[in-house]
Amino acid sequence: MVYVFLCKYNHSRDYINEYNLIRFLSKEKQEKFTRNKNKKSFVQSVIGELLTRIIFCKLLKLENKSLVFKKDDFNKPFLESAQGWDFNISHSGEWIVCVFSRHCVGVDLEQVKQRQLGIAQQYFSDDEYTSIINQDTSNQLIHFYRILTLKESYIKAIGKGLKVPLNSFCIQGDDYRFYMQANNSLPKAYFQHYNVGEHYLMSICAFEEFSSHVTFLEINELVDLSVLLNFPDELSMKMEKLNKSVSIFSGEGRFSMCC
Repeated sequence: MVYVFLCKYNHSRDYINEYNLIRFLSKEKQEKFTRNKNKKSFVQSVIGELLTRIIFCKLLKLENKSLVFKKDDFNKPFLESAQGWDFNISHSGEWIVCVFSRHCVGVDLEQVKQRQLGIAQQYFSDDEYTSIINQDTSNQLIHFYRILTLKESYIKAIGKGLKVPLNSFCIQGDDYRFYMQANNSLPKAYFQHYNVGEHYLMSICAFEEFSSHVTFLEINELVDLSVLLNFPDELSMKMEKLNKSVSIFSGEGRFSMCC
């Protein structure tokens, strides 16, 4: 099972300072995030960190102050004493997503906007680039982002960063199923791909067939949950009452979510 938590926020309102949400982060993260000159990136980072802390406090029944995050040799974050859980974060535009699983997992979320196909020609495999330019002109951009998110989710799941070049494996498939072709040194992966609202695409990768449990959180709900971070039992009860989860029972495929 992969647990997916999506949060949408309004750019026009300063939730972080209004509710002093940064106080729930570690001192190191507070200093790092406040040095960030990009306001949008700052907000996305804080919300992603809070989502991660909320879910781990619920899953592990731990208080927020007990959570210690570090990075491995490939710069992938992990939680000490995670009890077998892996997680990954992605954000774009007004959306932030966190995924959690008992096996290695990766997620990539992208806002669909104009981007030159030269990027695909330079960094994708020949077959992937061909599959993009063979699309109708109106569908080329969507197909580019579809492949991009699938590939990025794999890179993030495998946890080795760009030491695994994007053109070292190939994503193929149709509108409903996706497959990865690679040399024998790379593990086989399973994917789920989503349309999130009208202008975002998201892909999740794991190394065994999986189903997804998707939960949408409004920003005001995130604020309410953050206050309970050091009270894991109350936090769990609050999340249970939200009851906004949708289960998706398929190891591979494409799903649409109206948000």
